[in-house]
Amino acid sequence: MESGGPVGSFIFMNLRLINDQTLENATGVGAPPWTWPRDEQVIDLTHKAVYAFVTGAVADHLVEHAGSNREQVGFRHHPDDWQDSESRHARTEIFEPS
Repeated sequence: MESGGPVGSFIFMNLRLINDQTLENATGVGAPPWTWPRDEQVIDLTHKAVYAFVTGAVADHLVEHAGSNREQVGFRHHPDDWQDSESRHARTEIFEPS
């Protein structure tokens, strides 16, 4: 099941709403949303929707381009990766003296 695109963003938005409300109510710092003024509800939903759909678009773009050139998305190399055999050999000698 693929959950990308607008459907995935909509699901993510709802998870954000559930998470925020659960944490706010559990800690006692928030009131239930149905007690909020209507304009605050609109602002909250708009912010969460924009965040969810922009995040989804960026994630979809990264996933789409990740397989095109077989490269890792994000950091190109792990700090322990060495580009050339000389560096790798020198590092091996440091940790495993002959």
